Amino acid sequence: MLVTAGQTFNILVVDDDEDDFFITSSLLAEVSEYDFKVSWCPSYKGALAQLQTNLYNLVLADYRLGGKTGADLIEEAIQNGIDIPIILLTGKGNVEIDKNAMDRGAYDYLLKSDINPQSLERSIRYAFTRYKSLKAVQKSENKYRAMFENSKDAMFTLNEKLEVVDINDVAITIIGLEKTQVTGEAFYKLFKNEIEIKEILLEVDEYNELIDEEIMLQILDGNERQGLLTLTCEKDAEAKRYYQGVFHDITELKKAEQSNLLAEKFEATQRFVKMLAHEIRNPLNNILLSIDNLNTFDYSNKDVYIDIVKRNSLRINDLIGKLLESFKIVDIELERVNFKDLIQDALVSIYDRLTLKGVVMKKQINELVTIKADEERLKLALVNFFVNAIEAMEENKGILLITVVEKQSTIDLIIRDNGCGMDESQQQRLFEPYFTTKKTGVGLGLSSAMAILRSHNATVEIESEVNKGTAFTIGFPKSKF
Repeated sequence: MLVTAGQTFNILVVDDDEDDFFITSSLLAEVSEYDFKVSWCPSYKGALAQLQTNLYNLVLADYRLGGKTGADLIEEAIQNGIDIPIILLTGKGNVEIDKNAMDRGAYDYLLKSDINPQSLERSIRYAFTRYKSLKAVQKSENKYRAMFENSKDAMFTLNEKLEVVDINDVAITIIGLEKTQVTGEAFYKLFKNEIEIKEILLEVDEYNELIDEEIMLQILDGNERQGLLTLTCEKDAEAKRYYQGVFHDITELKKAEQSNLLAEKFEATQRFVKMLAHEIRNPLNNILLSIDNLNTFDYSNKDVYIDIVKRNSLRINDLIGKLLESFKIVDIELERVNFKDLIQDALVSIYDRLTLKGVVMKKQINELVTIKADEERLKLALVNFFVNAIEAMEENKGILLITVVEKQSTIDLIIRDNGCGMDESQQQRLFEPYFTTKKTGVGLGLSSAMAILRSHNATVEIESEVNKGTAFTIGFPKSKF
């Protein structure tokens, strides 16, 4: 229990010499800053019993206590959970004794021959300031120890030799060993892929930290755990390096993602097959009906039926060709082109559509920006995006904004409209073959455009909100010419 100036201060003086106790209590009486209530205990055993009562705010203990010492009293009190500041009183100055006492838990020490009211007041004030600081540190340590132990992530600390100093239960569970088998062992030796783990740990020596590095831990029992490793290099009070690590296990999350991805691929394939069957079935039915009519031996309309068969066969062939084109990585020849000129040429191709729909077009393009592209093929891809934006907007209300932004590693083309927008499910399916929200159209335009963009190593991001519009950001990698 802490006290402040003006409060009663219970002090226990442990000294087997009554004269020394009288001198110490007289000096305490001269300290005007505090109201001391002083008690005396002449024996080591009696002092331990008195301290168990928790009635005292401070203890002044003589170093010599019969067969025991004040340092022994401090150590045993701590072992018994007694939390009281103890100041050691020594008869003779001895650096080794003083250092030993402080190491064993004394808050301060005073040489009896040098004690006066001022030095005694200073020592008491110092002891309680230190006690208060230690309590704050202990509270903080307890808080972070609880966080360490109760964390859902694996946490550990390593010394400068990369040996495990401390480790929580989650990490122990992942590694699959007992804590005694792990503590003091080199961390990287706890895994089958120890060379890889060691290299990752040693990277921190150069950069002092490693943030969310995705790694695979190959556990000694043959299992694997995938996760994100964060490791920082710190220095302790003695300037020695140590490491703090957190491993966020994402193994189950990755499994769930993989399962969801497979399910999504299956659903996408299922949708694709249904739409392909629908697109082919119509011309196929026409072919079959025409053949049936030819089989009636009525050859008066033979040419008509043959023409129907021919046209629908060509239509099926065209559908298959476009489908294959949409999946193919296009062979292209990249050349340095002026991006503004390329965009302008693509816009010329859709000028009539813009005019008929009453769309207002705005452009923000730097004339000097260049990219590496197959000009004709990229122009075709951009036309598909422009047409898609125009058809999404209402007549005489549309605004099409074309912007080019030069970034550190990419040149971004942003195509923004104020059309009908798309919900999340539509955005996810937008580049699937045969997916379309239009009443007319096959749904291969954007999938074919995406194949061209992939050939240019371009990325596409979509921002869309229903009834507010859509923005496509197409990022082209910068190249040094």
